Amino acid sequence: MRDGQAVAVIESSECTPSYLRCNGANGVFNRFLRETGGFQLDVAWWVGKWLGVPAFVICVCDPDGRVHVLSLANGRETNATQQEYVKFIDDLSGGTNALEETLTANSSPLEDVL
Repeated sequence: MRDGQAVAVIESSECTPSYLRCNGANGVFNRFLRETGGFQLDVAWWVGKWLGVPAFVICVCDPDGRVHVLSLANGRETNATQQEYVKFIDDLSGGTNALEETLTANSSPLEDVL
């Protein structure tokens, strides 16, 4: 929220002893699909669509020390340092952040993203 207006939907998760990494076959992002059949990502996508804002899933506590960001707009995934992620959050909806531009470009239907 910024100035009383939604700017993004962000679903956050972290690595655990059962899911040691953000990516990969046994990663946190795949857990969202396996455990909920995509329901959790589906809800985030639809809430973002209803609010007219982008939706993201982030994963923290990866052994690489980076914040991993998955865009539900186009299925692109990237990672950032904590400082880069804070700047991404600070700049959301301002149209000036290259990370946000990459993660929201060329939106796709949810079934293509999943």
